[in-house]
Amino acid sequence: MHVPEYDQARENHPPNRRRKLLAHRRELDKLRRRIEEKGLTLVPLDLHYSNGIVKMLLGVCRGRREHDRREEIARRDDRRRIEAAMKVRRD
Repeated sequence: MHVPEYDQARENHPPNRRRKLLAHRRELDKLRRRIEEKGLTLVPLDLHYSNGIVKMLLGVCRGRREHDRREEIARRDDRRRIEAAMKVRRD
C-alpha cells in the first residue's frame, strides 16, 4: 500500500513498502470469508495518522452490476450535455 510521507516528520518511512494489517485473527477470517464467498470487495474508507501509526477504516461493499454501470454512464452523459447546454445559454 502507498502511504505518502508525512511532511512534518523528522524521519519518514518508505512510502511503498509492504504493511501488515493489524487485526484479530477472527476479524481477518471473517473478512476473508465474506470476500471469497459473497464476492464482496474490501475498500479503505478513511486513512489517518495517530501517534506515528497509520490507521485505516475498512468497508465491505458489493460492486455494481452491469446494468447499474450502464445507467450510471448514461446519467453522467446526460448531466454533461445539460451543463454544456446551460453554459452555452448563459454566454
